[in-house]
Amino acid sequence: MTTNDPRSAWAYKKYKTHFGGDLEAAKAAYPGPTAKRYTQDCDKTCTDCGMTGRVRDHFYGTNHSRCKTCTRKRQRAAKYGLTLDELDLMDTGVCEICGTSEGKMCVDHDHATGAVRGLLCEHCNYMLGHAKDNTETLQRAIEYLKEAPNGSND
Repeated sequence: MTTNDPRSAWAYKKYKTHFGGDLEAAKAAYPGPTAKRYTQDCDKTCTDCGMTGRVRDHFYGTNHSRCKTCTRKRQRAAKYGLTLDELDLMDTGVCEICGTSEGKMCVDHDHATGAVRGLLCEHCNYMLGHAKDNTETLQRAIEYLKEAPNGSND
C-alpha cells in the first residue's frame, strides 16, 4: 500500500494523531477503504480460468485473484520446474502405469535428479515410493505375485 492509500496504517495513524489520540473520533473520520472489498460470501472471478464463484468455496482468501484449482496448478508446475503448458500436455488424467483416471493424479519424479517422469495415480506413485524406485524390488514383487497361490494376475 502507498502512503496515500486510506487503507494504510500510516493514514490511520495520521487520522488518530490529528484527533489528539481520540480513537473514536479517528475511527469516525477515517474514510475506510476506497477499493471494492471482498467478503467470504461474495462472488469473485478467477483471473486465470474465468470461473466465478463464492470466495468461501473457491478461493483461498479475499485477496487472492486465482481460484483454488488454478493456484494449486501453478504451485504444482513451479514445484517441478514445469510451465503451465508442459503440465497441461502431461496431464492427460490417465495413470501411466495402471491406466486409471480415478482419484488424485501425482507428478512422478526421480528423487535423485529431480527429473519429471510422468503422471501417476496416487496408488502407483505410493507403490514406487515404497519400493524406493528400485526396479529389482519391483521385479521380485512381480515374481512373488506370479508364484503365489491363487495368483490370477499374469
